Amino acid sequence: MVSNSSLNNHDDKSFINFDEVLKRLMLATQAPNQTELARMFGLGPQAITSARARGRVPSKWIILAAVKYDISADWLLFGIGPMKLQQKPRSPSNGEADSSCPSLSSCVNVDLLTAIIEAVEEGLDELCIRLPPVKKAELISLLYDYFSKSDEDVQTEVIHRYLRLVK
Repeated sequence: MVSNSSLNNHDDKSFINFDEVLKRLMLATQAPNQTELARMFGLGPQAITSARARGRVPSKWIILAAVKYDISADWLLFGIGPMKLQQKPRSPSNGEADSSCPSLSSCVNVDLLTAIIEAVEEGLDELCIRLPPVKKAELISLLYDYFSKSDEDVQTEVIHRYLRLVK
C-alpha cells in the first residue's frame, strides 16, 4: 500500500494525500461516486472507507487504474505530468516496435497482475517486510514475467521465495 508514512520513511519529500489521490482515481475512471469506484475495482464500498481510515491508498488501486485506464501512476499519486499515458508501441527484445500492442491494457493480463499484487501484499504482511514502492514494483514486474511465461497459477511458495530474497 502507498502511505504517507512509508514515503516519509524513505526520505521522499513528496506527500501523498489520500483524498487527492481518490479524486484523481475517480476522475481517471470517470466513476460518479466512491461506491462505483469500488465496484470498478471489484471491491465492496467499505474498502474506500477503510483505506481512508488508514490513510493509505492500496498500491493495487494505482496499478489497476494505470493498467485498465492507461493512466500515469505519477499523475494518480502526485498529480505530476499528463493523466493519460502516451500511446507508444512497446518494444520487444529485438528492438522492433510491437504494433500488436496498442495500449498497456491490451498487453497485460489484468487478472494475473491482480493475483500477483494481492499475493505480494499478503506475503509482505506475513513476513513483516516493508519495501519502497520502486522495489515493490520491480518485484511485481519480475513475478509477472515469471508467471506469464510459465503458465503456472500464482503460488504462495514462489512469492515467498522472491520476498525472502529482498528481505
